[in-house]
Amino acid sequence: MRYLFAAFLLAFLIGCKDAPAQKTSTKQKIWHPFTLNKNSIIDAKFPLKLSGINLQDTTNTIELTPYIKGKIEKIIYDNYRYATRGDSSQKYYTVKGTYIKTIRLRDSLHTTYLVIFKRMAYVNSKILFYNNKVNKLIDQPIDFNLFALYNEENGRLQPSNLKTLFKITSPEIELIKDKNGAVEYKFNGLYHNGTANAIETTILKVLKNEIDTVNFQQKWIGAGTQNPDK
Repeated sequence: MRYLFAAFLLAFLIGCKDAPAQKTSTKQKIWHPFTLNKNSIIDAKFPLKLSGINLQDTTNTIELTPYIKGKIEKIIYDNYRYATRGDSSQKYYTVKGTYIKTIRLRDSLHTTYLVIFKRMAYVNSKILFYNNKVNKLIDQPIDFNLFALYNEENGRLQPSNLKTLFKITSPEIELIKDKNGAVEYKFNGLYHNGTANAIETTILKVLKNEIDTVNFQQKWIGAGTQNPDK
């Protein structure tokens, strides 16, 4: 009986040795490397009027720290994944092809990063805030829709027909203060749903590494000036 058990054990060990190795699954998310270069980041000042920014000018471009660069690169890639509905093959769009520029605005308390994207001719963006006092990025990206205000043509932002029609000249981002002198950030956008249009004003305040919406208003303009949702 002992000889029979020993023979069985020997055959088992030989079989394990000769068995083909299990293949590991290669089905996993693929990161397509995209690195921001110095010419991708433009240093600007408040108030910000995108119509006055030359995206091709490298005079005011800056280099970011690896930490902030990594955060912005992740946002660019996440936007690419969202725009392509999770496709990572880059068959129709590339990660680089969905990114335009990042604009940096700095005040004494915070640094604001406007990360601008495109899909076809449509323009969109996200806002990031960096706390200058504690050297910490507030990991809470804010959507800032620009598609009704600008179109992208050959790497340049061109005012949309609606922006021209309604003679919208206000800055997209302003630095303001409340009645107590506390710093707030005012964002001016244009809502468009195909038939109705509204000037959108959003005021944000950054306190204790959190972003609060202080005020949000819509002013309906043009034909059908009443809120279509009411």
